[in-house]
Amino acid sequence: MAQEEDYYAILGIDKSASQDDIQKAYRSMAKKWHPDVNHDPNATEMFEKITKAYDVLKDPQKRAARSEERRVGKECRSR
Repeated sequence: MAQEEDYYAILGIDKSASQDDIQKAYRSMAKKWHPDVNHDPNATEMFEKITKAYDVLKDPQKRAARSEERRVGKECRSR
C-alpha cells in the first residue's frame, strides 16, 4: 500500500490552519517550487504535490472528507 501524503506537511502548515493560511502557504511554496524557477530535478514532482495538497485543503468539503479518511485509516491500522 502506498504511503499516504500528508497535505498539511507538504504545505508546511498546522492541521488547524485557516483558509487564508492555506492560501498563503500554497502561494509561497508554489513560487519556491515552480519548475520554471526552480531547476531542482524534483521541482516538477514537488510542485504537483503542492498543487494537489492545495486543491484538497482549499475546499472545506474535500478537506473534511480527507480528514475523515485519515482518521478512519488510522483506526483501521491500529487494530
